[in-house]
Amino acid sequence: MLKFLVRAPTAVVRKLPVLSVVRHTSGRSKRGLYHERDIAFGNRVSFAENRTRRSWKPNAQTKRLWSRILQCWLRFNMTTRALKCVDKLGGIDEYILFTPEKKLDSIAGFNAKKMLIAKLEEQGDSRTLREIAGPGVGSRLYNIPEEL
Repeated sequence: MLKFLVRAPTAVVRKLPVLSVVRHTSGRSKRGLYHERDIAFGNRVSFAENRTRRSWKPNAQTKRLWSRILQCWLRFNMTTRALKCVDKLGGIDEYILFTPEKKLDSIAGFNAKKMLIAKLEEQGDSRTLREIAGPGVGSRLYNIPEEL
């Protein structure tokens, strides 16, 4: 009877180190500019409330964008969200140079960034990225510090 009134001894709880959560990204999103979008999973629910698994794919388009720094066309598979961010920042060069690596998170984006930086160094451009981009580019989206 008194069994439920007796409190069990409390165990000493060790604090475990916080592990960073690594988000799985598909190979499809690593080959293009998806701006943190990827395949989402969930349930299709019928009128009778039967649940079956389904997936939502990102709205990916193949786009060809002109790079002012490289003076050539760059072709990417990119989501409409990434395309919207390219428009807001003023072009593909600014998007690739100023987007944080967490949001870029693609092999195609990293390769394009390397090509852009190599071309700027080859041209002997000693200006900072802030001067290249011009005033106000990207600062309201990504909080780019002034010393960049």
